[in-house]
This record gives sequence, C-alpha cells and structure tokens, in this order.
Amino acid sequence: MPIPDSGGKTRSIGTFPTKRAADDALAIERGSIVTGTWVDPDGGAVSLGDFAPTFIATNGYRERSRALNERLLAQWITTTQLLAVGASHHAIALGNRPLSSITAQNVRLWHTAVAAESRRRAAARHQRAATSPKAVNAAIRA
Repeated sequence: MPIPDSGGKTRSIGTFPTKRAADDALAIERGSIVTGTWVDPDGGAVSLGDFAPTFIATNGYRERSRALNERLLAQWITTTQLLAVGASHHAIALGNRPLSSITAQNVRLWHTAVAAESRRRAAARHQRAATSPKAVNAAIRA
C-alpha cells in the first residue's frame, strides 16, 4: 500500500488468514488515509531533535518567529539540560529521544530543568547588573 507523502514508497499492513480479512484491513487503512487520520507507524522513530527543525521550517512561521523558534530549539531542546534534585543531578536530553518514547513525565522533568536553569540565569544576570550595570546593559542592548 502506498504511504502518504512518501514519494510512492509502500509498506505492508501485515498478513491475514483470508483474502476477506486482508481486504477489510486494506479498506480501513485506505479510509484513514482519505479522512486524514492515518498515522505513520514508523513516524515515532524520528528523534525530536531531527523532527523539530523540519517542523519549524515548514510550519509557515514568519522570519523572526522562525529564527526565535530555531534559537529556542537549539538552546533548550537539542542540548542536554541538567536537573538538580536534592544532591543528585539528572541529565535530560529531550532532543535525542524518539518521538514515540517521549512521555508526559519526560516533559515534566524537562520543563522543571528548563525553569530552574532560567531562574539561575536570571539571578546571575541580576547579580552582574548590580555589580556592573553599564557593562551588563551594553551587553543586553548588543
């Protein structure tokens, strides 16, 4: 059966005990393609870090929004975030994970790490601004 948006590639939907069962399964697959509800079963094997740049590039963002999203992707998704929980540290590399393996728990841990790192950076900027405001403000404007 041809895979949608694949340039004519095909894949098997399996083997069946009877021709009738195969025809029924094929009709269901074709119906989901026609209605737009078909999901590529191999699509989840792609990592978030590989999927996201293509998504950003083809999603119709204007230039500044696309640049911002690409910067945020590089800063927070494709890099490994460290989460300190008590005395232990956890490395969270969300961009390296296949899409199908990302769970709500992974996203919660990643979000916690990003929020903690953002607070740490803001506190460091505030501290630098208090000690040398002219240099910090010049760097911010640049």
